[in-house]
Amino acid sequence: IHRYDPETQVREIVYEGFHRTLVDQMKQDGSVVLTMYGTGYTQLVKRRIIIPADGEENSVKTGVASTAMLAYVDDQAITTTDTTRTITGLSNGTDPVAGNTAEYSARYTNLYTAVKRLAEQGEVDFGVIKGVSVGTFVFTVRDLWGTDRRVGNADGNAPTIFDVTLHNMLIPIMSRRGSDEVNHVYVGGQGQGINRTIREVSDAVAEAISPWNRHEAFVDARNESTTDGLDTRGNAYLEEHRSTVELTFNLENTFGTRWLRDWELGDIVTARYADLIFTKKIIEVSVVISAGDTGKSIIEVISAELEDVE
Repeated sequence: IHRYDPETQVREIVYEGFHRTLVDQMKQDGSVVLTMYGTGYTQLVKRRIIIPADGEENSVKTGVASTAMLAYVDDQAITTTDTTRTITGLSNGTDPVAGNTAEYSARYTNLYTAVKRLAEQGEVDFGVIKGVSVGTFVFTVRDLWGTDRRVGNADGNAPTIFDVTLHNMLIPIMSRRGSDEVNHVYVGGQGQGINRTIREVSDAVAEAISPWNRHEAFVDARNESTTDGLDTRGNAYLEEHRSTVELTFNLENTFGTRWLRDWELGDIVTARYADLIFTKKIIEVSVVISAGDTGKSIIEVISAELEDVE
């Protein structure tokens, strides 16, 4: 799908993918509405499961996240033992090694699930993009899919800010959520009864907010044999159950903050509300196009889905 920019009149590709469903509908006035549903090229990774090699119970990949992810894709979709499983035209990218150390063990698991889990561990992004010619595709892993445009970014990029005062933030909703908070846990390790190892892990700052704010829980970590392991499990539980401040809003495409020039898919941006600052990542962009009242003009509505970045 190509788009002409209404300001620059530049024509560029904004979407490529596989057409999966076509709906042809005739309205009462005789006009016809065609609705197409498609999927991006990354959907190719969802079309394979991970089959362990002969004689192996599981397929295990470990190491730098991008290396492990590329290895799974290679085994299951590119240089497969069963050549009928090879995805025509798919290859692995040659981007620089990216991510933290990660590990995954799979047995008849969907390939997309495995690479997604590795990406989460390694703190990287991934996707499938078009290759040099039609019908070729490249599985790609990057530290960040888009551009870091948050205020004060290390790359020196011009910041992109969403704020009601800039007229590019609509219907902001800020929620302070503490209903399910836990800030002090007792972590049970190995042993029985009075001989069982118990570690206390707490968030002292959260506890001190008020005299009544200590929220306790018990974490069963019997499989952990070290103090560090117990503390890690306790801290993970506290992180999952901490009090949060969340901001949601509808993004407004304006001449001052424009899609494809100032923000696009995969970018990290800054959102401001009152005296609070949030860092957001754009994970989905939606564009709805319809005819104007006269039938000669086009109405374009652009929106995006964002997620919090730590």
